[in-house]
Amino acid sequence: MKRPFASRRPIGPFASLDNSLTNTEFMGESLRREVGESIESIPKWAKDSSSFVEWILGNSKDTLVEMSKLTRRDSAEYTLSVCYNGEDVSFTDSVKGGDGSAPAVPCSENSIRLADIHTHPVGEQSFPSLTDVGYSDGGVSGIPTQFNTLVIRPEKTPNPIEARCSNFNLYSIQARCKANEIVSEFEDNDNVSKAQDMVRQDLIPQHGSTFELQ
Repeated sequence: MKRPFASRRPIGPFASLDNSLTNTEFMGESLRREVGESIESIPKWAKDSSSFVEWILGNSKDTLVEMSKLTRRDSAEYTLSVCYNGEDVSFTDSVKGGDGSAPAVPCSENSIRLADIHTHPVGEQSFPSLTDVGYSDGGVSGIPTQFNTLVIRPEKTPNPIEARCSNFNLYSIQARCKANEIVSEFEDNDNVSKAQDMVRQDLIPQHGSTFELQ
């Protein structure tokens, strides 16, 4: 399979976030077509929240558990990205954050960012925050910065559950519209309470999943 954006430096959800796309007027027809083909080429399991969670738990559960344990130990967020270059899936190294947040970890050139996986320290919610939804939403570009956002919230020990988690997927136009609607309530209408309710009542039930990490 031809690697996405093999002939040019990628933008948007591809490669470095420093080159994120901010407006569709900068996209020529050729680039729009190339973006569309690249998005279509991502693995089928990454296009749906439940199948993405199933894949992660089947292939990289230990990574999630380790991130949970580090978060419980340090009371700090940890984050990493899942990347796809058209042939192989890879994980970036995890990065420790501070002050209640963690920086996004960019994928290498010519890679699509399939997912952001990050932790919320013990005591914080296992649902994505409004900031998480706002960051993932593609804004005027219509292209998400990643297709899955997986949140891990460690449980206090001793507990049979290692962490409580949620994931939402923005592959579909409907999911991106819902995320944009939530961001509008949060940023434009300054209605934090309604936006938070929409995450729990609309975004996750319709385009996401919740699960326990054992």
